[in-house]
Amino acid sequence: MPISQIKSVSDRLSERLELLDSIEDFEDSYTPRIRSVHRHCAPRFDRKQKHPLAKVLDARLQQHNWDRNPFYVHARKHGGTIRAGKDCKNNNGERYIAPRSRKTRRERAETLTSVLRAALYHLEISGAGEYLFEVTCSIEKLASMIGQLHVYPARKDENGQWQHERKLYDCVLNAIKDLELANLIIINREFDHSVKRYKAMRMFLRPEFFQSMNVSRQEVARFIRQHDGFLKHQRKYKQKAAELRKRQLDQELEADFARISNHGLKTLLKRFKRYYVELNDDQEAQDKIREAKDQTKKQLEKRRSDFEQHEQNTPKQTPVGVTTFNNYRKQYGILAANKALAAVKTELTETYGQSVDDSALFERFHQLYGSPT
Repeated sequence: MPISQIKSVSDRLSERLELLDSIEDFEDSYTPRIRSVHRHCAPRFDRKQKHPLAKVLDARLQQHNWDRNPFYVHARKHGGTIRAGKDCKNNNGERYIAPRSRKTRRERAETLTSVLRAALYHLEISGAGEYLFEVTCSIEKLASMIGQLHVYPARKDENGQWQHERKLYDCVLNAIKDLELANLIIINREFDHSVKRYKAMRMFLRPEFFQSMNVSRQEVARFIRQHDGFLKHQRKYKQKAAELRKRQLDQELEADFARISNHGLKTLLKRFKRYYVELNDDQEAQDKIREAKDQTKKQLEKRRSDFEQHEQNTPKQTPVGVTTFNNYRKQYGILAANKALAAVKTELTETYGQSVDDSALFERFHQLYGSPT
């Protein structure tokens, strides 16, 4: 190679520095790829819970693993149907959810946790109302609280016509459907035929939710009793009951809120309330009540057995007229006996009127026909 074609050391060094500068510019302009494509924004709930029971459940939810929840895993593995309303006309108002893999995506698990934490913030725990564990806000508000309410403002389309504002929170609705399929919550839906749209759904927590969070029935009953006792101490229990009753009536009268018109749902919600409110936390008192019930049951069974034995040992006394009729029937036949009894009844009816007693009838039969041998 001729000496003229050999580059100097300074030229080669300048080329290498220019290459390094271009690489640094490329790294500055590079934006890392977002791994998740199933979610627009991460849910987040940062409010402090107000009720002690809600604080306990909130702490359990933050550490909960949905892949180990037996109710949720069973629902994902086997699938099922939920009452989805009038939008499923071909399936009689039911929506079928197909079986899926047991593993839950991180996005869905975070949405489930955040939605339930927001529901606990608006949970009605007082026993003064008619129903228990009702979420006193709409699903749209829950989605707004966790930051998963997407609002598309009104705009003009390609033809120049205005499109209305839209609010979407499909990720929250899908999470709620999974919870409903797992029998952790109850959703009450109602379709308004006058305006052809759905009313705001009402949400209730089931006892299976507390069981899945490892909170026993005795703990829940204790928290409810302490809360009601605090209201009674502050002389606000009656005021709370009146407030809950007024809110229930307002919800039933409002056109944008689903009413509880199904008697089966009313009975189920009242059964949930009795399941917790009527529970006595004192174990000794429970044992005494159970022992008293068992003792009363044993005494009733003993009295019944003594009465049956007395009835068996006591010979049955048949009236004389009935004995005469049976003997007459054996001697002359059933037709002759019935004919003679009818003649006696006609005689007594003509004499005493329409009211003829059976005892008087058989007594007269004994006087006329005696006791044939």
